[in-house]
Amino acid sequence: MADSFGDPTCGYATFTNWFYSILKFYKSVNTLVGLFYTVDTDWTDSTQTANAGRHPWITIYRPVSPHHFEKGYKEMELFLWDCDFARRSGGSSLRSPPPLLPMQRRLIEFVREEAPKRFAEHSLSKVWIGDFPIPPTPEPSYPIDVTCQAVESFLRHSYELLTPFSVQLKERGWKLVEDGLHNPWTGEADAFPKAVGDMELPEVTITHAPQETTRERRNAATSSTTTRFRRARSIIEA
Repeated sequence: MADSFGDPTCGYATFTNWFYSILKFYKSVNTLVGLFYTVDTDWTDSTQTANAGRHPWITIYRPVSPHHFEKGYKEMELFLWDCDFARRSGGSSLRSPPPLLPMQRRLIEFVREEAPKRFAEHSLSKVWIGDFPIPPTPEPSYPIDVTCQAVESFLRHSYELLTPFSVQLKERGWKLVEDGLHNPWTGEADAFPKAVGDMELPEVTITHAPQETTRERRNAATSSTTTRFRRARSIIEA
């Protein structure tokens, strides 16, 4: 995939970079957040194209009941926030199967497989999806702007938007689409090919290389997004 986007050295981060960027989960450091900006196809031999559309979304990985550390964490949960869930499912993000993009399904399978490899005691127990609005809505309200705003809100108001209690999570607008080891989707995503650079760049932003024909426009968008993330990272480090 990287070669198709003119990125033979994997300068853009991968799922592996993001997932392995945290060294260990502690009571005070227990949540991994990432902004993903990926193609909206499943990138198979029949659909792969450098002109494929892209879509931004957020993922959050943390322990179930993170306030209960005791001797360590075991059961983990994954949150996917996408401002377009409801539109893709005809007005409701509650339908079954859930309105996930192919790359979102790939990430779920990736985390399910890699969690026990990264930390032997970890296993993916729950998957939540959300598309609830997070004010204020930026203007113009392009998906990338809405998603960047949502990242900042998750960082600023993590306890309110990511409460550790399942009942309250549902009240906030999260929908539980997978519980325990049950997989509600048929079929399995094809495995991503491994790249040498997978373990060398501990980034948290996942994006494909820009297209040559729209480089100037995408550079402007990247500059705006980078500014937002610098501000968001300063919130974490403060």
